[in-house]
Amino acid sequence: MTLLSQCAIFIAVLTYHHTGSLLSRRQKGLMVRVSTAVTPNATTKGEAAMADPGFKVQPAALTTYGHVTQTQSEHLSTIRWKLASITLKSSDFGHLPNAQHLFDEYHLHATAEQQNLSDLADILSDVVTGLGHTAHTYVNSEKDVTTVYGGAT
Repeated sequence: MTLLSQCAIFIAVLTYHHTGSLLSRRQKGLMVRVSTAVTPNATTKGEAAMADPGFKVQPAALTTYGHVTQTQSEHLSTIRWKLASITLKSSDFGHLPNAQHLFDEYHLHATAEQQNLSDLADILSDVVTGLGHTAHTYVNSEKDVTTVYGGAT
């Protein structure tokens, strides 16, 4: 799965987290483990139950993937700075036809890519925050449910 695909899916996760809209089964599969043997009230340690029987979220998996995503965001920032450090002069294109035009186009493209990398790194940082909040919410909800229906935790 490409980094761009991961970003698209986690944007959907953030949308779900903030709006409550449903994710497709494929998107759920990236962050949950579905088990047909699980009842709504039965959970194993480290998993939070959803209203749908057989749907379980593993907050630790969300947190772990958040760490992976944070690393990817840091790599994108490094790539952006390395790209920014490459400096070319119009004379670097030599005597090619339209050398100045090639230089201008290179500069526009390099600047746009630096902005794209910056935007993507920012999005991934927001995804990390969203994953952390989502994991925290599932853990707290499970504690609340256990306290109300199953005794003190």
